[in-house]
Amino acid sequence: MKKLYLALLGLLCIQGLFLSRYVSTIGSEKEMQSRYVVLEALYPTDKVEDLFKKFPKGFSVVNMRHYQNRKLLVEVKGDPATGQVTGVIIQEPIVKTGENDPEEYKSSIYFDNGKMKMADGSQVPDEFKDFHFLFQTFHFSQSFFDNATFNAKKAHRTLGTSNYFLSYRVKHEELARYLNMPDDTELIVNLTGDLENDRKHELKKGISIETTEGRNSLLELIRAE
Repeated sequence: MKKLYLALLGLLCIQGLFLSRYVSTIGSEKEMQSRYVVLEALYPTDKVEDLFKKFPKGFSVVNMRHYQNRKLLVEVKGDPATGQVTGVIIQEPIVKTGENDPEEYKSSIYFDNGKMKMADGSQVPDEFKDFHFLFQTFHFSQSFFDNATFNAKKAHRTLGTSNYFLSYRVKHEELARYLNMPDDTELIVNLTGDLENDRKHELKKGISIETTEGRNSLLELIRAE
């Protein structure tokens, strides 16, 4: 899962790269939108374990949330040999101030019948009690693009990598509610992919969401093994 985590960290840089000299155009908006049709079969998926039906060889998912000086991360891997979904949860401050910093911890978890459980048998921490992955709540379809404003004239690729992304501004009730924001909140949504994985017909797609003020953000990356 380390590779997936590093890929997610790369996704964090997209907003900064978007206006920098480190991106290049790779195709038209419509051409690149077609690369996200695969998400329609994933968003939504009811239970985490249901991903095995779509990825029988296994999968990895990373979900990272930033709000109120907290980073909340859930990272899991689906093992096809055991049929189990296991991983870790992490909470840590985004910036250490020395005053009212959130508690730092990293704990092992697993999913049972769609519910997160602690590997040591303890109670799920309050910060993760109501946790759901974005893929469990977001109904993605190509109509998403019809209601969003494209943030650039063309799709972009990060130079020196096979990563690409599309960026949009949109008001979307499901995404706003996932961030615990009012339904009419304007959001910046970045959709990412990997040309090399696309060429091999291997899924590696990410979605990042943030408020235009940058107060609240979410990144989720799904990769088929």
